[in-house]
Amino acid sequence: MFAIGEAVVYPAHGAGRIVGLDERSVLGEKRIYYVLELLGQAHTVMVPVGVAQACLRPPLAGAAVERLLDELKTEVKLPTIWMQRHREEEKILASGDPYQVAALAGTLFRYQRGKTLSLSERGVFEKALAMLASELALIWGVSLDEAKARVLARLEDQEAVLA
Repeated sequence: MFAIGEAVVYPAHGAGRIVGLDERSVLGEKRIYYVLELLGQAHTVMVPVGVAQACLRPPLAGAAVERLLDELKTEVKLPTIWMQRHREEEKILASGDPYQVAALAGTLFRYQRGKTLSLSERGVFEKALAMLASELALIWGVSLDEAKARVLARLEDQEAVLA
């Protein structure tokens, strides 16, 4: 069970805080929902309390955070055919796995160094960056923009080492 005010990650959407509980009637059945405010998003999300353990998780901590940042160096093997590559990228985002999302963000960051990303691929990069940064913002206690800047700086530093 999560508490109001607790930081959580809704894997396919990003991180935020539980701001309340709400009771709703759906198909004649009353359910209690966690109300989440996700960082960087103007809307709230409602997650049924009964399935929250399967849908939500606490933010990473300790060594897991450093492992997450190290995953930015990992190269995701993506298909060369655009449609297949896009499907694979979307599959990684939908998985909500923070390590895969970090590896995807790093891979796309490096891709854009060699060529301009397509509009849709740029959108995938921005979404991966936002998902990663939202969790790190909660962990580090900084704004979403500051967390994005730190991730981008880390990617730039990794690029400089490789050059």
